Amino acid sequence: MKNARAEVASIPLAVGRSSGSIGDYIALTKPRLNALVVATGAAGYYLGSLREPELLQMTHAVAAVALVAGGAAALNQVYERDTDALMRRTRMRPLPDGRLAPADARTFGLVLAGAGLALLALGANEVILTGLIAAGMGEVLAQAIAIALVTPINFVGNKLWSFRRR
Repeated sequence: MKNARAEVASIPLAVGRSSGSIGDYIALTKPRLNALVVATGAAGYYLGSLREPELLQMTHAVAAVALVAGGAAALNQVYERDTDALMRRTRMRPLPDGRLAPADARTFGLVLAGAGLALLALGANEVILTGLIAAGMGEVLAQAIAIALVTPINFVGNKLWSFRRR
């Protein structure tokens, strides 16, 4: 089974097209996955409150988490679009399928994340804002370090495996 070939798209289809629908932009935010992030944020806010939380402040914080998480998901899909085009499960996403241009998706992700941080700065408190920025930066750094460390190892490992099979 390991040697079975899979039928996959080798390049994104219709790259020049950029007439994405609202549904394509929503798909970039990965709403099913980020519903868990938002629920966790709401639960953490509630449980972390020393007294009964203010509803307006909690609403701002939860909406900001949703915006930042959606923006991060969109930016991740911009980064992963070439790999997504190769996999059957992900090749019909808006970017690999060519329904959205990478520049449009990148702008959308940055605007969402920026709006979430602005909403958090205006409606919540500095501790939550600092925590969300630190979590985002930590994830970016962790991914950058993981990519730097894993990619060369994978490259060398794949080369050694190909020589071994000859």
